[in-house]
Amino acid sequence: GFRIELGEIENALLSYEGIRQSVVLAKENSSGLKYLVGYYVSVTVVNPDDLSVYLSERLPEYMVPSVYVHLEEFPLTINGKLDRRALPEPNFTGDKEYIAPTTILEKQLAEIYGEVLGLPVESIGLHDDFFRLGGNSIMAIKLISKIHQGLGLQVSVAMVFSHKTVFGLAGVLSGLESESSELIRPVVVYNPEDQLLSFAQERLWFIENYEGGSNAYNVPMVFRLDAGTDLSVLHDSFTILLERHDILRSVILTSHEGMGYQKVTDTFVDLSLKDVESFEDLEGCLSHEVGRVFDLSKEVPLSLCIFKLDSVYYLSIVIHHIAFDGWSRDIFLGELSTIYKSLLVGESPVLPSMALQYRDFALWQRDYLSGD
Repeated sequence: GFRIELGEIENALLSYEGIRQSVVLAKENSSGLKYLVGYYVSVTVVNPDDLSVYLSERLPEYMVPSVYVHLEEFPLTINGKLDRRALPEPNFTGDKEYIAPTTILEKQLAEIYGEVLGLPVESIGLHDDFFRLGGNSIMAIKLISKIHQGLGLQVSVAMVFSHKTVFGLAGVLSGLESESSELIRPVVVYNPEDQLLSFAQERLWFIENYEGGSNAYNVPMVFRLDAGTDLSVLHDSFTILLERHDILRSVILTSHEGMGYQKVTDTFVDLSLKDVESFEDLEGCLSHEVGRVFDLSKEVPLSLCIFKLDSVYYLSIVIHHIAFDGWSRDIFLGELSTIYKSLLVGESPVLPSMALQYRDFALWQRDYLSGD
């Protein structure tokens, strides 16, 4: 959500003594998370830690590159312009001598590092810095979650930033006792108005009320369907998916005290089919869907449409951010695919059990972040 000016980062790099040229690119790792790469030309290689410290004093944390690449000269096109495609891919390996993890905890942490960073565990050494391997603040949160799920250890954000290596983090965690993996437990609510929103939902709900409705927080997805797609089975797949995830069929109501609360409805979205005459009509229909304004107090935060142009079908999925985010996408599409493939051959889909719903997290969060 932050605006990043690549030119500003490049100018900051150029102000470092000895750097003659610089260019910064935004790339995407195997996990789908974006990161910044700082390419620079200088006579000698600059210590990446020194560069990070230098830039941190001049730029916001989110504008400091995750990795730096030293070049003796930039690749140029025939016209003498920078050839961005010819810039080498950054190598996310530790800059320390490789030392293999030895203890059980160190090996477990190395595996989790690899899973979060999208790197083979063999490339992660005992003294390799999580952030020098390509990690960032978002991935640090994911690391904390994986450690809790896999090892039952409660890690704080401060621990990861202070102890960035497998060795350092293992040293801090070795004295901790494992906790139950059930950090969040469902709470029975007898009064519907007690089913409060999470803080993230509450922010969006406030904005929606303040602006009188907005499409700024819509998350759109459009897919061209294979010719053999069974639309009836696809409809049944969405029905099962919505049955699993209460948040996708919840409305946001206002209590007598003016507080927002969420109510799960029995509404299941219709998979409407509309014929369009031309590609321009298709674009117009998709644009209308993407720009739709949800009335969160009256309709569920999900809209599904299929448009038919000639013999080709296009599926439009629009979900409001109050029920969905970037990490939800892979879960949503993965489960939809699993359900569809199972129903297509007459089998019951096998999916992870749903011990918790998002509303359980919302109540846990409000209780956890209360008092002192």
